[in-house]
Amino acid sequence: ELLMVKGFTTEILNGSDEQEALLPHVTALPSPGTTINPNTATAKVLESLATVIDENVAAEVIKDRAEEPFESNADFMNHPAVQNAINSIGDEKQRNQVVGEIQNKLDPESSYFLVNATIVLGDNNFQLSSLLYRNTSGQKVVPVARAIGMAGKY
Repeated sequence: ELLMVKGFTTEILNGSDEQEALLPHVTALPSPGTTINPNTATAKVLESLATVIDENVAAEVIKDRAEEPFESNADFMNHPAVQNAINSIGDEKQRNQVVGEIQNKLDPESSYFLVNATIVLGDNNFQLSSLLYRNTSGQKVVPVARAIGMAGKY
């Protein structure tokens, strides 16, 4: 979908020697307002939450979440690196605004999942990708989109 946006190129999405790839950090989902799961977000996505979340804060979060995933937004906000970053904002009103903005963008419960499978049949490799949606009660999972193709050719 991004290639349909004026100015986007395959070099921007896939990266080059001079530029990091954008594709690992973005996705197009059918629901507006989809939140970011802090347990699965890349460092670049975490950095996009607020200017005070820099690469050092993101690296600390990623290191620690591997051992103790965030169960709530409060868990993320109480992470020492995040707390230190937020506390570095001198103005209390601005600090509260940043806290609210971060919390509105997060949810450690994912609703969308991407499943990739490779099927080997003789000398042929086929790729199957499915975007799945889990409703908020977690009782039902439905496929949203699927793509099938030769491995490396779609």
